[in-house]
Amino acid sequence: MLWPSRARLALVNRIGLPEYSERSTEALAPEDAWAAAVDIDAFRQDMRALGKELVANQGADDVKHMRKMCLWSNMCAVVGVTV
Repeated sequence: MLWPSRARLALVNRIGLPEYSERSTEALAPEDAWAAAVDIDAFRQDMRALGKELVANQGADDVKHMRKMCLWSNMCAVVGVTV
């Protein structure tokens, strides 16, 4: 998956939104100034590595837990609809 996607780039080009690297930091609030220095490529690589690690470490206990959470969600939905 490419980021930004081709569809997003087409939208950016069509409506004239600034690219990430061209965005001005003047509009950022002082408490958000750190966002201007974020290395997007490194962050992307870290998130992909984390995702691969989490997928590799999933097991039967995780599936059991997820099914339990889905059951609770469905039961809450039923109670909500009937009340």
